[in-house]
Amino acid sequence: GALDGYLKPPRNGKFLSLLMGNAVDVTSQRQENRLRIKEEYYSFRDRSTFTYVAWPTALLYLNRERQKGLEAGAANTWFSLVTVFPVLVQFYWCWMLYFYAALALRENVLRCNGSRIRRWWINHHYYSMGMCLVVLTMDVQSNACLNYMSRFLVFTALQGVVMLTQNRYQRFRMYTRVAMGKASPMDVAGGEMGGNAGQLKLLYPLLFGLQIMQVYFGASVLVSFFREWQAPAAGALFVVMGVGNFRATCQTYFTKRKFAKESSRSKA
Repeated sequence: GALDGYLKPPRNGKFLSLLMGNAVDVTSQRQENRLRIKEEYYSFRDRSTFTYVAWPTALLYLNRERQKGLEAGAANTWFSLVTVFPVLVQFYWCWMLYFYAALALRENVLRCNGSRIRRWWINHHYYSMGMCLVVLTMDVQSNACLNYMSRFLVFTALQGVVMLTQNRYQRFRMYTRVAMGKASPMDVAGGEMGGNAGQLKLLYPLLFGLQIMQVYFGASVLVSFFREWQAPAAGALFVVMGVGNFRATCQTYFTKRKFAKESSRSKA
């Protein structure tokens, strides 16, 4: 509210303290500056979502071409798709680590500035960062890495398409909720698979389908026998994120139904 600038700012969370220390104050005393932080968060997420879709789509295509080359007996020269592809995969996982770390950092700053962003969204990004670190330690050309990577790329490409739809729709819905007094000006619309207030009903089947796919992919890698420890660890994290996303979406769905019933009763 109007008195927010006079209140004592909250202490930095563990993630912010780890990266920036406790002496750095990330809160703003002016509401317009807080809203600029929120809009910058939206802008970063919108820009990154296109890359989020393009990277796995390109890697899936290149991996298919690489396999065709291997089957045809292509020469393994110093510069060929066979040798370049593992490097591109490593760059992809480095970008994913940056993406999730940047989201987690920005969301922690938003919480310090009064946003009621769901804790699960931030925790989801912590788990994603851990998964990226695990996969980065794998042998890129091992069977375990190729098995996990191919499934993850398919899932990520599909998730990115849903995120593109969510990012645009959810933002307009959030502006409407703020105007109606149902949300704080610092609240942000969700852009991933956790579900949130104002969720487009058409997206629920897609979200539930992706979450089931996420749990299935993670479990299939988890129970597979690999000599490397990284694949089961990454699979376990994938399952945890899928279950958490499913739980968050269910909570949003039932809360929305409860609110709709109460509204219909009050009108009656």
